[in-house]
Amino acid sequence: MYIDSFISPDTGKPVGIVYPNESIEIEMACLSMDAIDMGYKKTWYESRSGGELDIKARLLGHEGRSYHGFKYMGYVITLREAGNILAGQNAAIFKMEYENFQKGAGALQQNGLAGAFLYKSFGITYGEAPYYGENKYQYRCSLTGYNQVRSGKFEPVPVFEQLLLLGK
Repeated sequence: MYIDSFISPDTGKPVGIVYPNESIEIEMACLSMDAIDMGYKKTWYESRSGGELDIKARLLGHEGRSYHGFKYMGYVITLREAGNILAGQNAAIFKMEYENFQKGAGALQQNGLAGAFLYKSFGITYGEAPYYGENKYQYRCSLTGYNQVRSGKFEPVPVFEQLLLLGK
């Protein structure tokens, strides 16, 4: 989706494998529906690294492969992007203000579950606006997912049903 999607932020070198004929649209819709079923609090707990909603840890055959790329809504995205897009979609589905979501994401990134607890309980943040302790990459991917829901471009149930009808 973005020009630097397959560039390691640590080394600056190209990484990953692209699977141009494989789509993750059904998986993304299923994870969004799972989040709705889980409810607000459990969704945020299970969105952490390694949680039930962490697509890069759960996509069968690609577990832990953050830089594997797949088709999604007309783009090729990495699983790293997919996870951040999904988190943004879930924030919009649960009607969170994006800034509130971002503050929580930054707290989780900087101080784990303790950071998320401190943010939710006491409003403690871990960096300056608009990133609040997260990086630009996460911010723009999550904002993409958030805006997909807010604009009506992504609704998990209709997307899932349409893909099943198309046999994808």
